[in-house]
Amino acid sequence: MRFRHVLSYDATHDEVFAMLADAEFREVVAGRQLAVRHTVTLRDTAAGMDVVVDLVRSTDGLPSFAAAMVGSEITTRQHEVWRTRDRASLELFVPGKPARMEGSISLAESDGVTTQTVSGDLKVAIPFIGGKVEGLIADLFRMALEVEEEAGREWLGEP
Repeated sequence: MRFRHVLSYDATHDEVFAMLADAEFREVVAGRQLAVRHTVTLRDTAAGMDVVVDLVRSTDGLPSFAAAMVGSEITTRQHEVWRTRDRASLELFVPGKPARMEGSISLAESDGVTTQTVSGDLKVAIPFIGGKVEGLIADLFRMALEVEEEAGREWLGEP
């Protein structure tokens, strides 16, 4: 399943990148994800930065076929490797489960507005229900990105 979501900020590229590189901002976003627990690791590297966000959520409210696969909690790991200030590789997966998205994040500024485009290929390798689970993961990730965009707009002082 192909995934694509665009976030938009009334801010310069440099302001948006600085926000994404701020551990405190990443903690704010993770804290708003309704997770049972979370960890955020942000490291500067010689080439850019490395970001890992682990979220543990309750499966309450998920369809029974999905909860049966993972139990009472589901852990997701989002790993971003920023080699430039414009682009990162992205890996989103459920540790120990056959669910993974590989893709990219890009930043582009035009007329003082910066867009953050998240795209990738989402695959759940489970016969018969893989497509349903892909849709569920895509919806959860899209909601997480909407939370990130809202937090980002507040962080940047947008009305």
